[in-house]
Amino acid sequence: MVTPVLSLFVAELSEGATASGIIMAAMGAVSAVSALVIGQMGDRIGHTMVLSVCLVGSALSHFPQALVQQVWHLFLLRLPL
Repeated sequence: MVTPVLSLFVAELSEGATASGIIMAAMGAVSAVSALVIGQMGDRIGHTMVLSVCLVGSALSHFPQALVQQVWHLFLLRLPL
């Protein structure tokens, strides 16, 4: 989901823009930590394998985000685990 569209989607799910900001801040923090971990994994087992697994994981995790009904569901699904 493109970040500007995320704010509009969250606005439909909830009454305030605060939830959108919290989701984006959490995404940034978890993405920074994930980049370190994925970089180290790439050095150990190979970048091609890590990128392939990340591609499949990303594809599988983006579809359910369109089906959420609550903001906290979207919050959990937007975090790269």
